[in-house]
Amino acid sequence: MKPNELRIGNYIHRLDLVSKEPRIENVIELQENKAVCSGPFKVNLSYDDLQPIPLTEQWLIEFGFEKKTYQNLTLYCYSLKVLSHGEISFHPKDSGFNLDLGTTTGYQFGKTKIKYVHQLQNLYFALTGEELTTT
Repeated sequence: MKPNELRIGNYIHRLDLVSKEPRIENVIELQENKAVCSGPFKVNLSYDDLQPIPLTEQWLIEFGFEKKTYQNLTLYCYSLKVLSHGEISFHPKDSGFNLDLGTTTGYQFGKTKIKYVHQLQNLYFALTGEELTTT
């Protein structure tokens, strides 16, 4: 991963050296050549050792998004206080989710694709100034 894609608080995958299975870690510090992540232990990792976590329905639900169906379209919606009577939502598209903005007058379906958990976390922070964490 590239350092400019990450923020403190982002969730990422790293390969466990013993089990060789991906582990979910939380970025707690960013340095020039490495990220410091927390898991069971504080770990210093090269950016090359970090992998993005694909955004899935399960992640959206864990972040507090509500699953809704409009006609034949499934949306995952989250109310935002920064939008008067509005919400952001995502609909499945190819290998990710497209961002939509909803208001009381309807939805504006977007073409911006969010493929990874850290991208959603960064977008949410940019819109609200708050961290998006699992419930």
